Parts: sequence; C-alpha cells; structure tokens
Amino acid sequence: MLAGETTLAHETMDEAIREAMGAEVRAELFGPSLTELYEQRVAALDELGRADLLVTCAKPCRIYINETAIPPDQTPNVPLGSYRVWVEDPTGELPRKREVVELTEADEVYEVTFAPVVLPPSSSRPPSASPRIMPRGAEITLLVIGAGLTATGAVLAATNDTKVGPMIAGALSLAVGAGLGTCGAITLTIDERARRRGAAHQATLTWTMQF
Repeated sequence: MLAGETTLAHETMDEAIREAMGAEVRAELFGPSLTELYEQRVAALDELGRADLLVTCAKPCRIYINETAIPPDQTPNVPLGSYRVWVEDPTGELPRKREVVELTEADEVYEVTFAPVVLPPSSSRPPSASPRIMPRGAEITLLVIGAGLTATGAVLAATNDTKVGPMIAGALSLAVGAGLGTCGAITLTIDERARRRGAAHQATLTWTMQF
C-alpha cells in the first residue's frame, strides 16, 4: 500500500474522499486493498465529524468547491479538512473570489460571502470655495482709487515743482495710489487664481511708505 507508507496512504485517501464532494470514490478499480482502505477512511472521517460549508452570494453567482460545481441553494455537509472555494460572477462585473477554508470543528457552519465591495457614500455637496482675501468689489475699488491717486499725484508733482506743499501732496498721492493699486492687483490676482484652481491661498500684504 504505497510502498508501506501507511500515513501517506491515509492522507491520500482522505484527500480523495474530500475531493469527491460526496460522490463515491471507485476504489475497487484499483484492487481489493484500496477498497478496504477506502472503507476504513470513510468510517474514520465520519467519526471525526462533518461541517457545513455555506457560500452566500449577494447576487447570482457560480460556486465551485474543490473544482466541483455546487448549486447556489445547496450547503454541502462535508468531512472536516481543507477545501478550495471558488466563486465567480456570471456577468463578469465582479472579480472572482478564491479562498481556502479549513473546517476544523464538527457540526459547525463555515461561511464564505461573495458580494460587491460597498464603498462609503460620497458627499454630494461640492467642495467649499476657499475664502477670498477680500471681496472682489473691494479689490476692484482699490485698483480704481489707486489709479486715480497715482494720476493726481503725478499731476501735482509735475505742475508744482517749485512749491514744497503741492510737491509733498503729489508725492503722497503717488505713493498711496501706487500702494492701493498694487494691493488691489495682488489680492485680485490671488483670489481669482484660487477660485479657478479651487485651492486655498493665504496672503499677507505689507505696505510700507517711506519718505
């Protein structure tokens, strides 16, 4: 019997019985010694007990246990041991599932579940827009005022080059106008880019006038 390897013979016959998935193994085709071994191992496995191998599908599926097709409404009651479970979606929409299940406790139910992966619900709310540095109208107003003060300062400085008072007023108007215009241009540019890209921008503007 397999060159005297009794343990190996038992393991091989046990595996053949599991592979048959309840069908009779035609051991008599290989001689009287294998017929006797087969009967002994069937009795030994029955003594160890059996367990249910349940495959639950969330949608129509094809089930194979040890490469044997199993009807979806059937729960095989099989000897303890290792079983290869293969489940597939007939439509091909879901990936196949292959799992090796170890049945170690008699009279227990071992379950394999085949179902689509449930993803967490995504929020339907669009991402909130990043806050602007200042309202768009205020930024445009800064540009307009800055341009006006710059023009006024240029006129005062050009037409009063010999008078100290008007020259100082012109210089102040130029500086303030340039600062306001620059501030409005920078904030408007940053806010418009942030709005288009959906990215948050934070800017700290420092305006220094020196005379």
